Amino acid sequence: MEYRLPEFGMNPWRNAIRVLLVLSGVAGAGCFTQSNIPYSVTAANIRRVELGMSGEQVKQLLGTPVSLEPRDSRYYGNGAESLVYFHRLEGLWHYPMIWVHLSGNRVIEVYAKRHNTWDSVGVYGINAKGRWESPLFAETFP
Repeated sequence: MEYRLPEFGMNPWRNAIRVLLVLSGVAGAGCFTQSNIPYSVTAANIRRVELGMSGEQVKQLLGTPVSLEPRDSRYYGNGAESLVYFHRLEGLWHYPMIWVHLSGNRVIEVYAKRHNTWDSVGVYGINAKGRWESPLFAETFP
């Protein structure tokens, strides 16, 4: 009786292709649920942002924002701007989005959303009216 190696061990090219397919699938699945926000943008750190904090204090907690966007003075006051901590990404199933709105270089509002393929849903907010948080917040910003 002749001993044969199992098929998996017979063709090194086939094995390499299998490994590459598995690795690309794992990496691809991660890409469909992530955005390139700074690692310091976590639920715990977002909760530490308080109204009245300076922009520099926010940057110490959350890191350097992806962009700084001017805000409409009719709604936020003169010189208002937003620290934006996400990139808008096409083709992903979901990813986190967060804005820290400043007026006079002081926090007046924080708003976080979970962007989904077809829609977005708010998951956290703090403003003069109060603070709220959805159950998806900690999942969106681990």
